[in-house]
Amino acid sequence: MSLRGQPLAKLADKLTVGNAAEDSTEFRHWLVGDIESWKSSRSNPVDLQHIGLRNTKDLEIKWGVHPAGEVRSGGWTGSSGKRGISILLRGRFVISFRAAQDHESAGEVCLSELGDYVLWNEALEHNWHSVDESLVLTVRWMPRTTSS
Repeated sequence: MSLRGQPLAKLADKLTVGNAAEDSTEFRHWLVGDIESWKSSRSNPVDLQHIGLRNTKDLEIKWGVHPAGEVRSGGWTGSSGKRGISILLRGRFVISFRAAQDHESAGEVCLSELGDYVLWNEALEHNWHSVDESLVLTVRWMPRTTSS
């Protein structure tokens, strides 16, 4: 992928262009998010010019490429304090949810058709596994706080 045309070239410092599959591999498929913090916690140097607009604390985007039968390593993940949405682009993918304070309240959602999605709030823990080879786009963000 390249920038084409003189007008677009003038905007190069306002664009980040890349390949989601390639650029997300370093952080378990997370493409957009607090990359500077993620890298510093791993003692890796941060190349902010290469990362560009992908480095933000406002939003996280995951380009999840999952082979058939893959199970989330580490099992259940605790509540991140963020809301999330996962949208199926290909395959069949199961996401399990449970309340952080009540592990008896658990259930699962099977995403099986193009565009199937599940949106969850910040109080839930989750786990997942891919039934078929799957491609899942996940977005997470901090919920808005409302003033009293």
